[in-house]
Amino acid sequence: NMEDVFQNLTQDGKGIYLQKPEWMMMALYS
Repeated sequence: NMEDVFQNLTQDGKGIYLQKPEWMMMALYS
């Protein structure tokens, strides 16, 4: 589930979340 992956990234990998806005957009719109 993409939402679960996204939540895990925001909780455990804020560096990735902040540095990869394109990935965030993909996650939100997929």
